[in-house]
Amino acid sequence: MLRRLLTIIAIMAILPSLGCAQLARSNSKVKNIFDEVPQKGPYTVFGRISNQNAANVVGCKVYLIKRKFQLFGCKGDDCQHPPVLGEYQAAVSSLTGDYHFVFDPGKANNLWVYFQAPGYATRMIEMDSMMHGKLFRDPGTMLLKYNIVLDPAPQPQKSAGTN
Repeated sequence: MLRRLLTIIAIMAILPSLGCAQLARSNSKVKNIFDEVPQKGPYTVFGRISNQNAANVVGCKVYLIKRKFQLFGCKGDDCQHPPVLGEYQAAVSSLTGDYHFVFDPGKANNLWVYFQAPGYATRMIEMDSMMHGKLFRDPGTMLLKYNIVLDPAPQPQKSAGTN
C-alpha cells in the first residue's frame, strides 16, 4: 500500500517536467483573466432594447464611454471620477429593437455603455463585470449580450398652485 502511494506521488512529481502541464498553454489564442484585464482585441456587444410593455424601442442611441481608472497615483477628482478617454455613439437600435457594435478597449479599463431614446429615461451599464467574468477567452469571440428594458422618462411635476 505504501509502495503504491509513493509510486503515485513520484509520477505526479515527474509529469510536469515531461511537459504535460504545458498542454493547456499550447493554444496561444486562449488567454485567461490574468493575462490582461480587460483583454485586448475586439468585443462584440449586442442585444435588444424594449420598453416595459415588451415593445421594441426603435432609434435608441447606444453610446460607449472609455475611461482610465487608476488605483495608485491619482489626485483629487481623478480618484472619484476617472478621466474619460473617449465617448462614442456606437449604434442605433433597428426596427426590431436590435443593436450591435464592435470595439477594442485600448488603454481603457473602465467601460460604460448608455442607452438614450426620446421619451425614455437614460440607462447606463458598467461593462467591466461582464468583461472580467469569463475565465477563458478566444480573441474575436468575446461576446457581451445586454437586453435592455427602458423606463419611461419622468414626467415634470406640476406645481401646487396650477391645475
